[in-house]
Amino acid sequence: MRIASIPFALCTLGSLVVACADAKPVSPPADQAASAGEEAPPGESDAASPDAPTPPDPATTSIDPKLLSAVPGWSHARESETEATGGLLFQPEDGREFPPSRFRQRYTFAADGSCEWLWLAPTDAHAMKPARCEIDPATGVVRFLGEDDSVDHELRIVKLSAEAMIVAP
Repeated sequence: MRIASIPFALCTLGSLVVACADAKPVSPPADQAASAGEEAPPGESDAASPDAPTPPDPATTSIDPKLLSAVPGWSHARESETEATGGLLFQPEDGREFPPSRFRQRYTFAADGSCEWLWLAPTDAHAMKPARCEIDPATGVVRFLGEDDSVDHELRIVKLSAEAMIVAP
């Protein structure tokens, strides 16, 4: 048995704000229809679209450290991520504008092994924190070393190109 849901929107009526019913029928998402024992409407399925990127295979990960430093900086582009992305999507900062965000992780890499990452302080302040990077091209693991050579944090790059850096969640 399907219970119909009626979506609504806030509408203004003079100086009043009221809830207005939207008369358009709404189908449940394909995964909800399947879990309820119903078939998904035609054209809707759990399969990723053919244009969606294929999730990277961790067993075949290999990155080129020179490509990391060839890009001026990498910013987390969470708005462009999909399930098919296979991790956290970072895109080059080469003049593009990203939507406003309370915190957007950033990384910069230099050819000499120095790097910076955006650090979020407990006071909610943001600052680029300098570090030295150790990169393992075979596994994609990047270690950010502090002044005392201790590991501040690390990440694993699962896919790298001039257009995107995908980091394991």
